[in-house]
Amino acid sequence: MRYITKTDLRIIARNSGMLMIGIGIMCLIPLVFDLIYFEFDVISFVIPAGISGFSGLFLMKYFEDYADKKIRLKHGMIISSFAWIWAAIIGGVVFTLATHIPLLDGVFESLSALTGTGITMFNDVEILPHSILFFRAFEQWIGGLGVVVMVISVLTRPGSVSSTLYQS
Repeated sequence: MRYITKTDLRIIARNSGMLMIGIGIMCLIPLVFDLIYFEFDVISFVIPAGISGFSGLFLMKYFEDYADKKIRLKHGMIISSFAWIWAAIIGGVVFTLATHIPLLDGVFESLSALTGTGITMFNDVEILPHSILFFRAFEQWIGGLGVVVMVISVLTRPGSVSSTLYQS
């Protein structure tokens, strides 16, 4: 008996596409600060946002027939894991393009922000561009929300008030 079928993978791919689009939009929000402070580093945000957004659109269109399929727990767990990895990689590309650090260091920087730890690879964070500082803070905020949702999902009992909050 197979636990994960081709249909399951297609459901996961389609729903991951929606998250990839959201991660692409997350990369575009710091452009406001980039333009306010005249840093003119638009490419560092647009390229990763485009990669993520167009990849997500492709997955959503290619697996459009699976839009009405119900997501089960196993789908949600895999989608959640993939979303964290994808967000870390795309965020790492932003850090690499904007600050010229190696890609692995950029992915580490992004993952540490998304997990809320805030560990950094930079010796002096204050010298970074304002848009990158905002991007780090924004990733920490998004990651903090993700941790809260994961804790609520694990620690809630079915039928309780916190379970209803999680489901909404």
